[in-house]
Amino acid sequence: MLQALHSEAGYDADAWTPQLVRQLIQDEFSIEYLIPHIPRLMHDAGLMPADSGNCIHGVYQNIADLVDADQLVQRRMRDHLLELDMQGIIDAQKKAGGSVGGPAWHFKLQVNDDVVIDVLKDVSRLESIDFDNIGSTRASRLGEYS
Repeated sequence: MLQALHSEAGYDADAWTPQLVRQLIQDEFSIEYLIPHIPRLMHDAGLMPADSGNCIHGVYQNIADLVDADQLVQRRMRDHLLELDMQGIIDAQKKAGGSVGGPAWHFKLQVNDDVVIDVLKDVSRLESIDFDNIGSTRASRLGEYS
């Protein structure tokens, strides 16, 4: 469905945002989705949201797809990240101003990015992943995500 809208609308793939996709679905099919559900629809259709570059769950989903692993839901993944916070590996902070105006978690590595990348490169299951280009322009490599 979204692929058809994508080609018919004539937008550049980089211009797709959850808000634009939501509006196109509503205009075309009279179906109204909540914004938090749109990125998953976009992911399933092969259209990544333009501003999802520093969403850690999106990065996790991409890596899980590449290594053919079962994916955790975002809430369960956050539980694991909070455990890493308790161990001092990452810093987790709950801040106001999430994607729908509510609180959002922000995660930042408390160890050197290069150390983490070196360890991950030694895991044979992950050898096909380009860790040097895993982040976005807003999140430097593995360092900081929401």
